[in-house]
Amino acid sequence: MHKNYETKVQMQCDSTSMTAILRVSTPFRGRVYALGHPNECYAVTAGDKGEIAITLPLHGRICGTKNWGNGTFTNNVVVQHHPVVLRNTDRRIEVACDYEEVKRRVRGGKKVEEGEFQSLPQVVTGLAPTPTVQLRVVTESGKDVNGVELGDLLFLQVEMLDESR
Repeated sequence: MHKNYETKVQMQCDSTSMTAILRVSTPFRGRVYALGHPNECYAVTAGDKGEIAITLPLHGRICGTKNWGNGTFTNNVVVQHHPVVLRNTDRRIEVACDYEEVKRRVRGGKKVEEGEFQSLPQVVTGLAPTPTVQLRVVTESGKDVNGVELGDLLFLQVEMLDESR
């Protein structure tokens, strides 16, 4: 008979990655990994408080993070309590970061905590503000374009506005 493990999750949403901080039963001898990417994206060491963190990049294919195209990024994390064998008491948790624009500015994102997970999959979502950007059409030297002629070399410049606004 296997032990019924409790897993609590806290999400940290950053500009290029999302980090799932999982509180696991100690001693923890297993591993936490991105579903489908057990050798590329994993964590094996739990801290003194039984917390193990796995950071998943938002872009690229290395960890399988899915971009839904609406400011939401999701991935599946597997908490495997045995170092080699996947058991029916292990958990698959869907984690997400939602970067939709919020009314208030919050520096560094928000943290969201969820309690014990009873069924699979579970979803934990962290919310972070979308940065305000400005698009400009400029010349090769970086000056704003007032008028153009056929064949002029133009550049689209994306600027992040000051966060204090």
